[in-house]
Amino acid sequence: MIGPGEPSRMNSGMGVACNHIAEELSQKTDLKLFSPETLEQGSKNTAHKKNTVKIHIDNELQDIQKLNADIVHIQIKNSINPYFYLSQTEEELSEEENNQIKDSLDSYTEGLIVEGEKIEFDLIYAHDWMSISAAIALKKKFKKPMVLHIHALDYDRTGKRSNSWLYKLEKEGLTEADAIIAVSQYHADIITKNYSISKEKIHVVHHGVTPAQLKPFKSPFKEPIVLFAGRLCAQKGAMDFVEAAKILHVKKENLRFVMAGEGELLPALINKCTEDGMMDKFHFTGHLTQSELFTLMSGSAIFVMPSTSDPFGLSALEAANVGLPVILSDQCGVKEVLPAAEIVSKADPKIYAQRIIKLTQNKESTEAHIKTNKEALKNQSWNNSVAQIVKIFENSI
Repeated sequence: MIGPGEPSRMNSGMGVACNHIAEELSQKTDLKLFSPETLEQGSKNTAHKKNTVKIHIDNELQDIQKLNADIVHIQIKNSINPYFYLSQTEEELSEEENNQIKDSLDSYTEGLIVEGEKIEFDLIYAHDWMSISAAIALKKKFKKPMVLHIHALDYDRTGKRSNSWLYKLEKEGLTEADAIIAVSQYHADIITKNYSISKEKIHVVHHGVTPAQLKPFKSPFKEPIVLFAGRLCAQKGAMDFVEAAKILHVKKENLRFVMAGEGELLPALINKCTEDGMMDKFHFTGHLTQSELFTLMSGSAIFVMPSTSDPFGLSALEAANVGLPVILSDQCGVKEVLPAAEIVSKADPKIYAQRIIKLTQNKESTEAHIKTNKEALKNQSWNNSVAQIVKIFENSI
């Protein structure tokens, strides 16, 4: 498995999902996990997981016990991260910056290939664009099947079908893969339409969710909290959330608004709230750990995810699992597993504001909304998701 590394502020929901997948896969397969590590991460003394052995690429694999561990976690030091393109398109980057990214990716790929040659394996399981070059090289060298799990694409980040080198790399990976895993039918359709990939080799596997470990939390506010959690970027609809808050603030609705996360739009969002006189009702938390986010969710009243294109939307699934009513954009995959979610089909802050009022004013309907979604999530476990992935592996070998 070539993954994004342990969950961090750099790899966001993808890191969380891949971490759960790796943990479950290690119980069902003989898993070797390769993932990148930045120099900053490498300088920290992070705790080792029970079934994880971390090996630097400049060390020889001399210990056979390490090689036979359930998970061999090979640290590749690099300067790239999976969400680099969230804030900029290739056209906005200088040629020098693009070349630096490509050089860093090449270095990471070379490191993966070198380490991959030392391990016997039956199948290559790759995640998103950072893994594609190495996965293709390993597939061709060892004649092994390749399964590509797509969490987000250039199309989602830019909002269009581009002609960037990243799009071309993704297209090559999708074409070379023996099987493709999409995180939703919504995203499977994007892969088929915008990357010209046959739907026959695309398999939809929704993310799972685990029981949240909640710390006692009492909101410091008298008003109900309306929560946004995710990257503060255009793709996640961050500005639409602020615009909806402004509408409710003008109407003098008795609400608090909280945005959990960080991203390139943070300065603009703060300026907007200041200009509109909302800073006394608006709060930015910055990056939160999973535990901190779940605790915040438990003290909130409503979760809003106004994404412009979201392959899945794990935070919404987690919010519903905690017991929050959720308002979702129509352009997201998580709606497929949350039957009672309020769906907004148009990127219009007025509609989001209307749905927020609806959920705050109709307690009986909101409680039914929460109950229906919680019931739907009873079997939405990571164990079940990974069982589907293993079947795809077996059919690919």
